[in-house]
Amino acid sequence: MTLWLLKWLEIHVPRQQRASLSLVVGSEEAIPDLSDPLESAQWKTRFVSRKRQAETGRDIVSYEVRWRDGDWHTPPRALQGQVATRYPIEAFDVTAEPGH
Repeated sequence: MTLWLLKWLEIHVPRQQRASLSLVVGSEEAIPDLSDPLESAQWKTRFVSRKRQAETGRDIVSYEVRWRDGDWHTPPRALQGQVATRYPIEAFDVTAEPGH
């Protein structure tokens, strides 16, 4: 019983989550500002890099995203939905925190 309770707490207690988000933008487009739509919904973003893909003429813009949630196995669907309506998502990788 005790082990079951501890496992339940580990899965469902909200904790800081982290992911890497990469978006596709045109080479002439400005770096997307995700702070307004995402930070108002409790997701914190930090710009990481912009890399040019010479073969496609596109750029990949990467961010670190943080949020609090109990389910660290899956990315928040609402976050993906808000971003995907504006920019094509190249990758969204949830990073397991140490000890997970």
